[in-house]
Amino acid sequence: MSEIPLLKSAFHSLDRCESAHGTLARPDRYRTLRELLKHAPQIIARGAGLSYCLASAGDGTTSIAMGRFNRILEFDRETGVIRVEAGMALGNLLEFVARHGFWLPVLPGYPSITVGGAIAMNIHGKSAYHSGLFADHVATLWLEHPDHGEIRCSKLERADVFDLTIGGFGLTGVIVSARIILKKLSGNRIERTRIKTANLADTVAVFDKHKEKSDQIYSWNDLNRSSGRFGAGFAYLESFIKVPARGGFEPLAPASLESERVSCSLVRRPLLDLIPHVYRALEARRPERAFLDPMSAAFPLLGKEGYLRACGAKGFREMQIIVPFVNWSRFAEGLERLVHNFRITTTLGSLKIFRGIGKYLCFHSDGLCIALDIPLQTGIDAFMAKVDELMLDCRGLPNVAKDSRLSATVAKSAFAGYDEFKRHLMDFDPRARFQSALRSRLNV
Repeated sequence: MSEIPLLKSAFHSLDRCESAHGTLARPDRYRTLRELLKHAPQIIARGAGLSYCLASAGDGTTSIAMGRFNRILEFDRETGVIRVEAGMALGNLLEFVARHGFWLPVLPGYPSITVGGAIAMNIHGKSAYHSGLFADHVATLWLEHPDHGEIRCSKLERADVFDLTIGGFGLTGVIVSARIILKKLSGNRIERTRIKTANLADTVAVFDKHKEKSDQIYSWNDLNRSSGRFGAGFAYLESFIKVPARGGFEPLAPASLESERVSCSLVRRPLLDLIPHVYRALEARRPERAFLDPMSAAFPLLGKEGYLRACGAKGFREMQIIVPFVNWSRFAEGLERLVHNFRITTTLGSLKIFRGIGKYLCFHSDGLCIALDIPLQTGIDAFMAKVDELMLDCRGLPNVAKDSRLSATVAKSAFAGYDEFKRHLMDFDPRARFQSALRSRLNV
């Protein structure tokens, strides 16, 4: 280990609410990676470090930055199957495959998120209703483990390890590469239609009407309004179309977001309260229908880094919950009461549609997904605890990857597969070599 530089580091979650002190290693050879795995007592892989919870660092843990493992290893231009190393940023991968007429079926909010991180968190995007989760399009994984060596796994080969690894938060080993099934591009532009909605119920009605005809459907909702206007906002419908156009796609704008630099702003609370009003006013002035270069529409947070930085060093909280369709009305009514009773200000509300079945702690189920961004403020902890109770009462699921204060008690109550995940993880890795702040908090 003497030849491997280990940098003492302070790590923070993207929301600035979870932190740890450990060491950071940046290997650039598989030999070096395996030496780290062999000798470091506690380890965890780290991609872009942009998770809302601290999944890639922990107190006393060596975080292995995978950014130098970023090559394309195989690409079949006929079938659209590609094998890439886990440290490749999804934005870079998307630019490459788009030039060859393909697209990634599931994309996160930001282009510097890595392939390994997308698999470890089993991320979703704007297309969850039609495309599912990222791992639904992963054919094969290659994993490095200090006791088991290199493991190749898929739904047909070592399926037990494959199931533990997708959405397993990096706790089964270091994902080193993956074979991904791309989809053929069905157009060279994205047609985006914006529909104004009166409240949450109206937003859901728009979703029901357009979900089968739209490639992607999502919303922005103002959860600070009342008198029948709770959740008023906009529904967005997006679909690929073909139009006459010269040249290729636009290059992605530079990605500048880093979790360690989110706290640069000194924006004060009264200005944060204005964010929903400003967004609503700006959107209302834009055309209701637009034709976008797919690259400019791919990553919702790209170009909006200032929104995250605005929360400053104190940070914010995010919650993301899937509520079964049958319980949605009861959940929405309860959420409105809680927001108003606690006088909570939110800077973001958003809905998406999900369908599917998840395993273990996977954020996947049939229902409506709601996301809330909440700047730190008086009463926030009590408010979020009450939302947890409401979620459990409505049989909802929390997104472990988006909530840095989610407790083991709530996770165990929400996920039927919690105990099974914990047991299978310990059976596979009894020495529990892979450790993070997230693992400690969830007690898995």
